[in-house]
Amino acid sequence: MLRRLWFSTCPSLDPSKQLDQLYTLASRVNQTPSLLEKRRIVQEYPQCHSILQRIYDPHLRHHASSKHVLSFMQSQRPSTLSPSALPLSLEQLLDQLSSRTITGHAALETIACFYSRYCVAPQQQQVFWRVLDRNLKMGLSIKSIRLLLAPPPPSPRPADLLHATTVVQTTAVQPSSFSFDRRFMHVALASKTPANFEDLVCKEDQVGQWYASRKLDGVRCLAFVQWLPALTIQFSSRTGRLFDSLGKVEHSLRQQLQSNHTWHRQFPDGFVLDGEICVFASNSLSQTPLSSHHPSCKEDFLATLRQIRSKGGSMPHPMFELFDLVDLRIFQQGLGGPAFHDRSLALQALLSPDDHLHILDQYRITTKNQLTSLKEKVLDYGWEGLIVRKNVPYEGKRSRNMVKIKEWEDAEYEVMGIETGWMRLPNTGVEEKVLTSVLIHHKGHPVSVGSGFGLGQRLDYAKDPSLILGKTITVKYFSESMGDHGNVSLRFPIVKAVYTDQGRD
Repeated sequence: MLRRLWFSTCPSLDPSKQLDQLYTLASRVNQTPSLLEKRRIVQEYPQCHSILQRIYDPHLRHHASSKHVLSFMQSQRPSTLSPSALPLSLEQLLDQLSSRTITGHAALETIACFYSRYCVAPQQQQVFWRVLDRNLKMGLSIKSIRLLLAPPPPSPRPADLLHATTVVQTTAVQPSSFSFDRRFMHVALASKTPANFEDLVCKEDQVGQWYASRKLDGVRCLAFVQWLPALTIQFSSRTGRLFDSLGKVEHSLRQQLQSNHTWHRQFPDGFVLDGEICVFASNSLSQTPLSSHHPSCKEDFLATLRQIRSKGGSMPHPMFELFDLVDLRIFQQGLGGPAFHDRSLALQALLSPDDHLHILDQYRITTKNQLTSLKEKVLDYGWEGLIVRKNVPYEGKRSRNMVKIKEWEDAEYEVMGIETGWMRLPNTGVEEKVLTSVLIHHKGHPVSVGSGFGLGQRLDYAKDPSLILGKTITVKYFSESMGDHGNVSLRFPIVKAVYTDQGRD
């Protein structure tokens, strides 16, 4: 089964003592360069794990910062908050903030009172603000910290179960007892195209070992399927955020899997379907969703992003474009199992295309001309690009055995500043203050990006800069360039998407 994003098996400490331990933990971890030693130190402080899990969970936000709380404390009168309303533990405070049980003035007042009561010593005060800002400054990347907190990998099953080509008939379906934690997923990610990639693919010992498919401009989606003891399907982003707007995709999967009496014996622990959720421009009342399979059909990325995040509703025309099928235990291990071509054949045997499911075509590359022809197809149809995979067992990481070929690059950046100006609105003729560009940092150098914003966004961000400052945006650009002073810049940067406090999926 899929676990919650965080859990705690240790009773909560007195907040002051826990802050002391967090300070000591962060200081000790900071003093050693060895990742193994850092892991050993983290394991010495199990009572701090629940706080670490909350701080470094990509899907939790505290909706308040040390800067805002300190400003509030300097400007407000002494609190009238009842002592009985004060959270009894640091975990309880963070949970109330992340769940938005307390918001606005009440949240700031609660944080301030908690700080005044439990943060007496300087080290307690320092580490409390770092907890609130979700950065203990331990000299580790967020990814490394999550790896330190990750549970041990599951025991591998016998090889004959992982590579079986025949299914042993059983009299009853056994429910899976395999438990999976979405915080520690091992997702396959593509690397940038290396130099002379075409020559590498077509080397004598590599011929026929690579498969190319269309790169889609959608939202990466993983479907977790288990028998618990009934058929259970959950959808998640590649960072572990659950999607609850894919009812139509779930219905399609459920219909096909319930009529398939072999998959739960072939995958006793369950499996993962890897793909992209897309909304295609041809999906309208006058055209059926199946027309989206035509190579000239364009994806609408912003519509996909908007619809998949909708709360309480189901996407009207989602298409789950599938490209991989991985045993759930192998997925958690992050390595192993059948090679890519065998997984592709298993996927085709498991599912059939319908109104909301489609299996991407995989083209086996045997000559350089084949790859050139596919790259020309990308230009002719305006595709996002190609994904080229080597026929190797599953690799749940960014790998050179999975390469993306694109005319345009994109990357995520934090908005560091904005520029505004005056514009005569086309619909009213009235001059209004609008956002003209945002400032980002690319490889340490400032870059101004002005294209890609709608008029409504430009008006909103100029009126309230907090809506965009500090937020994450995806910027599409043609290539890197050199500025007038030798600094690295971007050619033709365009804002592709703006993400709220939820962050990118």
